[in-house]
Amino acid sequence: MKNCDVLIVGAGPVGTTLALELALHHVSFRIIDKIRARSDESRAVFMQPRVLELLNHHGDAHVLESRGSPYREQVFFINKKEAGKLTYADFGPVDTTFPLPLILSQAETERFLDECLAKYGAAIERPFMAKTIAQDDDGVTTILEAPDGRKETIRSKYVVGCDGAHSVVREAANIEFEGTTYPQDFILCDTHEFLNKFELGDSGTLYDPTWLARFRLHHRGASRYRNGRLFVAGDAAHIHSPAGGQGMNTGIQDSVNLGWKLAWALRGTAAAASVDKEALLDSYHAERHPVAQKVLKGTYRLFSFASSGNWLVRQIRNFIVPFALPKLTASESRRRRIFELMSQIAIGYRGSPIVGRASGRLRETVQSGDRLPDGKLERKQCGRITAAGETRRIAVQRLCSGTTYHLLLFSGTNDGNPATAETLEDARDELLHVLKNEIQVHIVVAGGHDGVGSVSSSYYADLEDRVHAQYGFANPGYVLVRPDLYIVHIGLLEDFGELLDFLR
Repeated sequence: MKNCDVLIVGAGPVGTTLALELALHHVSFRIIDKIRARSDESRAVFMQPRVLELLNHHGDAHVLESRGSPYREQVFFINKKEAGKLTYADFGPVDTTFPLPLILSQAETERFLDECLAKYGAAIERPFMAKTIAQDDDGVTTILEAPDGRKETIRSKYVVGCDGAHSVVREAANIEFEGTTYPQDFILCDTHEFLNKFELGDSGTLYDPTWLARFRLHHRGASRYRNGRLFVAGDAAHIHSPAGGQGMNTGIQDSVNLGWKLAWALRGTAAAASVDKEALLDSYHAERHPVAQKVLKGTYRLFSFASSGNWLVRQIRNFIVPFALPKLTASESRRRRIFELMSQIAIGYRGSPIVGRASGRLRETVQSGDRLPDGKLERKQCGRITAAGETRRIAVQRLCSGTTYHLLLFSGTNDGNPATAETLEDARDELLHVLKNEIQVHIVVAGGHDGVGSVSSSYYADLEDRVHAQYGFANPGYVLVRPDLYIVHIGLLEDFGELLDFLR
């Protein structure tokens, strides 16, 4: 019997991402799947920028860009006529290393995830089914069964169901899966295309499908994401129409959110031991359930409007929308907002029970619970640029990756009242005294002034003050970042004591 801390049931993109997160944190796990081998079918074909940012923890996610195609624009047709176009490639600079969604076969996504998992020395166990799952006060007993009837009993601290709409883990946890089924039938396939060069609009004929599936779509969500030692993620927690390319991406973010929390609940370090583990694990539902509910409502409204046979809805769709859509898509601010929602960059956890807020930081754009905006910094050592051959430029998100919390200390710019080197280093030392080795601290110095003085150790230069501007730090400030690249606490350096109180 090979026991483990976490058993992952289901090895699609969601389950494999959870395995990657646990491997990163050195948590023992097993991941099983009832399918003998990966499918080569396309299935989920959208990879959103936020997910690319998070997968970049485990491997170079730019590899996926080379395997897919950038999704630069979305064209709407009504009655075989173009009614509007949403362009995403003309915004100029955005605060992410991955500015566009990708059209990418799920087979390619899974290949990348498997490659990353192999680097950790881990692999998926196939084919195994979880036949019975029973939890008690000390752990979970799961009986696995292979197709030939062989059985294995394992014990784990936790079990996570990433096993789809018919989840055996969700059933064992007695979690309700509320919702309905859409009345329409759908077909999904991979096929060849013949383009007719003598007609407009790149028209053509689809033929000779390599695979074809007929199915019904569902609109369902789990009532809770945790029952004791059992958790659900991905399609086991929420399933909806493919409108907007949100499903797989939402599930992957479930895994990233849950992975570090399970790791911290299982760690034996002094800082982790002081954490309220039950509250931390409960925050998984508190943060991810509202996100899925918004996705469910949004995709339901969009899909219902697009597919409705109601006479009034058809009139609005066929006559009013073609008139209004060009005006909507002509506005860059509206298009940018749609992009932020679709790309999942706008997803955040403001109001979460495990994030705080500084009293002097209530009206700024970036707040506690938000995704960590990205930007470029330059690494320096005692006031000198690093030696030739070393990497000098680094992205903020790359700097804050790993298994610990990160604290960014900003000097402030000449437009405000920049801090001295001594002030920044005092704040760093004070925090290290509280969190010991469970945090990494990075000093970020604005490039437009020389008032900071000599920092005694390495630091990062914000040469054009762009990162300071992103966070609204004309005056000195701080940002505390979680392992999943969300902001725990943000404020001005004068409010640093509030951060220390929050951590204590």
